Amino acid sequence: MASELGETAQEDSEDDDMVGPQVEGKMTKAQYLLDMRALHIKRKLDEEKGGISKEVKKREEWMLELPPEKASNLGLGPRSFRMKEAPDMSNRSSWTDTPADKLRKEQQALKGEAEPVSSEDTTRMAFIKERDNVMDKMLQQTKEKEKPESLLELHQKKLKKKKKKEEKEGKKKERRPFDRNIDLQVNRFDDAQKKAIFKKAQLLNTRFSSGESKYL
Repeated sequence: MASELGETAQEDSEDDDMVGPQVEGKMTKAQYLLDMRALHIKRKLDEEKGGISKEVKKREEWMLELPPEKASNLGLGPRSFRMKEAPDMSNRSSWTDTPADKLRKEQQALKGEAEPVSSEDTTRMAFIKERDNVMDKMLQQTKEKEKPESLLELHQKKLKKKKKKEEKEGKKKERRPFDRNIDLQVNRFDDAQKKAIFKKAQLLNTRFSSGESKYL
């Protein structure tokens, strides 16, 4: 009697650590394998009969493709000019290529085959090139008809006229105060160097690389 009470008390103490419903019964490994095999056979028979369509899980398109190039800016880029040329963003497929795509491209590169270009991209680039050529011709014609003089050119003409006028009137040069740049010749730029610098400054618009379209 005492031994039975001791066993009951021991079982009660072990049950105190258990939380939730009690397990109905332990399944052996053989029973588990038989159940899994029966379930597999049942699914296979259902698929053959057409009762259950085999669904292939696929990721959505937005998860497989990169966002548009313009969406990456969102007005958060640098507010100054680039010190270097912008990276080429025309082909960003390396970010989304699968191992099969990479293997196919490597084989094409070994064979010397170029990556196929879509007809839409070809048409768009041809249209942009034709429009840029038309705009270049119009701009050149406008410059030839009405070429405005820069402020520097106007100032140089004014100085030349003033100098010629003084030479004709025979005015004597007045004494001037000491000038370090003139008297000591610290600045050794001659007229040829100055003209070269001015011409170089006039071509600043050619130093900025344009995108795929030269004009808006």
